[in-house]
Amino acid sequence: MKRAIILLIVFFQCISVFAQFSMEEYLSNAISDAELQFFKSRQDFVSENGFKSPILREVEFRARVNSFEDGFDDYRLRFSPLNPLERSANKNYRNEVRQQLSLSYLLNLEEVLLSRYEIMIEHWQLTQEKVLVEANIEFYVSMQTLIRNQNSSDNIKDFISMDKALLEAQLSFESIQNEISILEDMIRQTYNFPGTINWGTDDLVEMATIKEWLSNQKNLDLNSNLHVKNEQQKVAVSQSEYKVEKQESFSNIGYLQAEYREDEKNTFGQNLGMQIGVSIPITNSDKPDLARKEMKLMEDTQKIEQEKTELENHFENTAKRLESRLAQYDMVVARMKTYEDAKSPIGKTNDGLDLLVELQKFKSDMAEKKVSMAESIYKDYIHLISISAGLSSAPYINYLSKTRSTFQLLLDN
Repeated sequence: MKRAIILLIVFFQCISVFAQFSMEEYLSNAISDAELQFFKSRQDFVSENGFKSPILREVEFRARVNSFEDGFDDYRLRFSPLNPLERSANKNYRNEVRQQLSLSYLLNLEEVLLSRYEIMIEHWQLTQEKVLVEANIEFYVSMQTLIRNQNSSDNIKDFISMDKALLEAQLSFESIQNEISILEDMIRQTYNFPGTINWGTDDLVEMATIKEWLSNQKNLDLNSNLHVKNEQQKVAVSQSEYKVEKQESFSNIGYLQAEYREDEKNTFGQNLGMQIGVSIPITNSDKPDLARKEMKLMEDTQKIEQEKTELENHFENTAKRLESRLAQYDMVVARMKTYEDAKSPIGKTNDGLDLLVELQKFKSDMAEKKVSMAESIYKDYIHLISISAGLSSAPYINYLSKTRSTFQLLLDN
């Protein structure tokens, strides 16, 4: 019995080891997001229902009686066909709507992926800050122990100062731990994983890789940008809708009418008749409204060019900011390296408690700046990729991974 229990414990431990948080799995199930499911339902509706027009605009049956005593003696059946151009316009409109929904779906997928990248980056930042705060707590506890061992009344002020700093570090630790818990709960809403998320020292993309990528961004091509393509397709849908409405204003192109007028003097064939009516489009009451919509289409087309310009400026400004942050990051790392090399000789001097505390605060501040800058660099990097290449473009790459590992989305299945 004991052996069986031990085997079960080992088995579940193995499961927990292999079922850890995976960036690729978290990104791959972005397709399950509620907003994406809404767009999927709209796509299904258009595919199943569509906007097909009927062949006939109207079918009408008439019967006439000249005398109530004799009964009906005149029968007419009228068929009013729909304008063929309207049917063709509706078919084109359906195709344009389907393309626009597909682009909107991909655009929302892009935003969901971008949001998940940001959540992972923020979680990474918090866990790094947590490690730094834990180091500060350990340092201040050791300083308190050192002061107690000196057993001098002159050190009461120093002890109180260390106790205050320790309390601030402990409060900061609890705050960070709470924020980490909130982020992990957000992740678990769509991706359930056991335990907590633990980041390795080499999990994320290296700064050298980001520098190399940034240096290769010479010419920005926005023709494949999802925001631009989506706005262009919206205009295409509006143009198609305009054509439908234009043809609908001429939907009454005429009619074909079969008649039977009962007369005992005539044969059956002589009682049959036919009428043809053709509508002459001399006037159109919808013309002013159509002109206003055509003007609106021209304005929407111009807005696309404005959006391209804004995206280009945003990309250029973000790239410059990223380049500056990378340079600042290198400065902080170099300064930290200088004090790491100077750690041993400073530790051997007798400059006292104040020098040790000041050195610890400086090193902690530099480490926090490094983490904060790295977080900003990662976010700028991901945003630039979203504008240029697109996070939702196949093949799907985890751009935050050091190895640029790939993943599959459920929409590919």
